[in-house]
Amino acid sequence: MKKGGGWSLSLPINQGVLSVSGRLDMNQARALNPTEAFRQQVESISSLQANPGISMGWQTDLNEAWQLGLWMARVSRSGSLTERYIHCFPVGLDPYELLGNPQLKPETNNQLDVSLQYRPEHFSFSLRLFAAYLTDYITGKKKEN
Repeated sequence: MKKGGGWSLSLPINQGVLSVSGRLDMNQARALNPTEAFRQQVESISSLQANPGISMGWQTDLNEAWQLGLWMARVSRSGSLTERYIHCFPVGLDPYELLGNPQLKPETNNQLDVSLQYRPEHFSFSLRLFAAYLTDYITGKKKEN
């Protein structure tokens, strides 16, 4: 079960606008009828995770033709049903059967974006740069028998 809520706020500051938004998702999951084999493979069949997200950005007109923006964000996501609860079932193109992990930590993305726009009377140019740093990346591991 996933429940969440969010908020946002925009404030004019000097020649620009500061925008801040946030969100909190609560993710609760539990296997209702797990097999005994799945129970033996995992630590716990249930989990409760809080996934916060926050972003902040500032955008300003440098003059009539130039606009600059800077944005930062940090968001988390819980593993999917497949990533957390699949048991011995092939998914995708490889020949491996997957075993989910209900105790996976939420994956977190930290991102920085910079945008520069030039819009004179009959022309438009945009440059957007971004960098991202992922932690607790959710991926599969090959398990030796």
